Amino acid sequence: MKSVFIRVLTLSLVVFLAGCAVFTAKQTYRADGGDEMMITGRVQGGQVAIYINGEEVIGKTSMFKESMSGMYGENKVVAMCKHVSHWASVENECDIYINNRFAVNLYMR
Repeated sequence: MKSVFIRVLTLSLVVFLAGCAVFTAKQTYRADGGDEMMITGRVQGGQVAIYINGEEVIGKTSMFKESMSGMYGENKVVAMCKHVSHWASVENECDIYINNRFAVNLYMR
């Protein structure tokens, strides 16, 4: 009985910590004009935020939306994200498009 309780408690702790965890990723993208952009993603509590050169472009939005968009200067930014839960881990991934052109893939873990 004690062993079952310990296992349930351990599993509950793993699930709780995964839900509270902060996942981040960053990649650089060079636009046609030669401008370099540092694109960063952050997921916490099922909310995703996308930043370009430190400026929030897509504010904390549910990770469960298929598509979200924002603007960076004159550039339209679209994030296509997915969230997959596994037994003891999660995968958060966003494809980022700038002006309808694929820029980067952010795999946040």
